[in-house]
Amino acid sequence: MYVSSRSRLASIATSWTLIQRAHAGEDTRASNARFGIIDQYGGAAWKYLLGVARDETLAEDLFQEFVLRILRGDLCRVTPQKGRFRDYIKSVLINLVRDHYRQHERLAVSLGEERTAAAPTCDEPADAFDSSWREALLRDTWQELKRCHPALFAVLHLHVDRVDEPASAKARRLGETLGQTFTANRFRVTLHRAREKFSAILQDKVAATLEDPSEACLRHELKHLRLLRYCRRADSPAP
Repeated sequence: MYVSSRSRLASIATSWTLIQRAHAGEDTRASNARFGIIDQYGGAAWKYLLGVARDETLAEDLFQEFVLRILRGDLCRVTPQKGRFRDYIKSVLINLVRDHYRQHERLAVSLGEERTAAAPTCDEPADAFDSSWREALLRDTWQELKRCHPALFAVLHLHVDRVDEPASAKARRLGETLGQTFTANRFRVTLHRAREKFSAILQDKVAATLEDPSEACLRHELKHLRLLRYCRRADSPAP
């Protein structure tokens, strides 16, 4: 059971809106949209490239090429009909790594050197980029909760950090941190609100990456990314 609402989901500007704006011309608005795409997907892209390349210098070179392609407007042919933008980004990254190793191998052959090591399998495990993307969404959700709702962040973070402690002990710790008096009951009520807010922020972030941010599509994406458990009723297990 979600805490999101259809009216809120319907008002979300999706990543496809940003992508269309990014390729609508060469003005400042388009440039800002391209940087917006990098901000949204850059963290997951970097972690994926680092994990696949297993070399920070190589990963940095590949990431710079990824950024260059976006700023150059190379993604202008991408449309919602071709699938999720996340999957397109993943295919771009896989091809970047494969192209690098193919070029490296051809250079070695032309120089008469021994055959270089084959490129790592970019899609093993198959959900490598999805896992990076999942972690980025959770990280951004925590950051937004902290920025916009610091008291709720403090409650939820304390609960996750000390999940085995009783509510009375956590209430005492929270009171010392915030300089307020917290009873166990007040802690429980505030934790309930914090879970709801965390869930709402996370759902908004995921919905914004979908061409169709409907309840059905959102649920499917949350399930695919293994985020569904963070978006159930507020009395379900915490993040």
